[in-house]
Amino acid sequence: MRSGVAVRPALRPALPAVVWVRLVPLLLAACSDPAPALPGHLAPCPSTPNCVSSEALPSDTTHYIEPLRPPNGVGFPNNALVRLRNIGVGMPRTELAGGGRTSLRLTVSSRVFGFKDDLELRVDTAHSLVDVRSASRFGWGDGGVNRERVEDLRASWTRTFDAPDDGTVPAPSARAVPVTE
Repeated sequence: MRSGVAVRPALRPALPAVVWVRLVPLLLAACSDPAPALPGHLAPCPSTPNCVSSEALPSDTTHYIEPLRPPNGVGFPNNALVRLRNIGVGMPRTELAGGGRTSLRLTVSSRVFGFKDDLELRVDTAHSLVDVRSASRFGWGDGGVNRERVEDLRASWTRTFDAPDDGTVPAPSARAVPVTE
């Protein structure tokens, strides 16, 4: 008290909600950096339930998802990677992050907060399939977003076999993207 006037200690302002929304997932995040991939394989899923992969063991129901395959009776396409690239870049909030002769890496931003997820695809022509991995970079769970993303990709992949012969591939957003090689 100074000269009869009570002095209140200065109050520190609380952190804005936006900071908490961005900070909490980071604080709760398990170490989600995947182990390095073996040559010719996708990176394994971490132990957290925010990843699905066709290379996980089928008995691991949290992480396993079927690989992409052509519809029954249809041969594996020579332009599989081109089809997948066109589908991938046509998906909402998705950017091409890299790839090689048989693989593709995409980055998907979450709808609300813009968190980055990874989508990896590897064409295995010897087995006529495409291995797929979709994983959140942060947090524990994903609310089924990664599994849903792969199932949307699967549906678009299957639709490419019904595409007209004019070189277009129906993308998930239902708009056609020209196929280029």
